[in-house]
Amino acid sequence: MGLSHDILWVDLGTDEALHGELNDAAIRSDGSVSIDCTFGSDFYIVTLVPKEGTSQLTGEFQKGRTSLGERGEVKATRYENADALVLMGHWAEDGSDYLWVAEIRKSKLRR
Repeated sequence: MGLSHDILWVDLGTDEALHGELNDAAIRSDGSVSIDCTFGSDFYIVTLVPKEGTSQLTGEFQKGRTSLGERGEVKATRYENADALVLMGHWAEDGSDYLWVAEIRKSKLRR
């Protein structure tokens, strides 16, 4: 992964790495994070809400650009330094489990 907008999924069953593009990201004053990303021609909206007093976030992804898209569970741990926000955790989709990592430069992050 580079140091810009990158997202990676690793299939925990096959160890296959899948690289996507993180198109947009925002962090809100309550600590929630939203991400728009693509993998191939598939578009995803990810919404994560922090667990109070921890670096853990939970939420869901929505596949597709409408509310009718497939949804699934997403969990992440938030890591942060002066330059970047990194989210790493569990993603469940289509009966498969993935480790996912998103790296977002703070200069590109909407607040």
